[in-house]
Amino acid sequence: MSQYTDLTVKMCDLTEPEVIARFQLDEEKLRELAASIERLGLINPITVKAKGKKFEIVAGHRRYKAMLLLGWTETRARVANAEGMRFEAIKAAENLMREDLHVLEEAETVRLLIEEQKISIHQTAEFLNRSIGWVQLRIEILNYPKDLIIALGENRITQGQAQILARIEEEKDRVYFTNQCVDSGATQKTLRMWWVDYEKIKHYLPADTVIEEWKKTRDDGETNLSFVCQLCGDESHATELHMVRACFHCFSGIAHEERERLRGKQRIAAADDDIGDRTDSGRG
Repeated sequence: MSQYTDLTVKMCDLTEPEVIARFQLDEEKLRELAASIERLGLINPITVKAKGKKFEIVAGHRRYKAMLLLGWTETRARVANAEGMRFEAIKAAENLMREDLHVLEEAETVRLLIEEQKISIHQTAEFLNRSIGWVQLRIEILNYPKDLIIALGENRITQGQAQILARIEEEKDRVYFTNQCVDSGATQKTLRMWWVDYEKIKHYLPADTVIEEWKKTRDDGETNLSFVCQLCGDESHATELHMVRACFHCFSGIAHEERERLRGKQRIAAADDDIGDRTDSGRG
């Protein structure tokens, strides 16, 4: 049985994987490809797989974009069956090892390889001659929020910046920091410092005020928010406080022990003062 079936499909019946759909191609190279296809025709049809009533593109994303640019309404395609999809996954992996691909293309290749070859993350890392961490990071990228995938695909942020921004759960805050990165040209190190300050103050403030308060820390050059420590009662800067996830019983026990420790220190200090006073009185 053949691995592929040749068909003519309507352009409106073609879809792309979410991550690849967000990847912005080089416009100049895309126009060059479109001109070549217009002049020579589509020499190598795109490869697709059936997905419901439509077809998802497996190979030929650039050709697809170029044909859209030309205004084509239909195109020739090769529909891959299960065996064909396994073959396409291996081809994509080999392509990844040969070429310098965008990180979104790498992520899609990892997804394709794992899904179609039915292999583990460890096996994928061995096949690609990459570390397990490298593979896991590409899988994480597939689950990034849409706004981050778009920014990453448009090359507005780096993969390292995206990894930090993905930790910000609140969408409006994440978008704000993304724009800050782009507008200020912040490095990954700077962004990490911003994120650390953001994380430290967000636990003490209403969600709708966190960004405004964070802006104040940037304007003043340092964090001016202070809070009372729930253990010792001293006031400390927000960036000096640490969050501990503890149940009420454990937190109460820790707080009690800390209060007793402080009372003991106070009693010792008071006793030292009393001894000092008596010594001074004796000398007098």
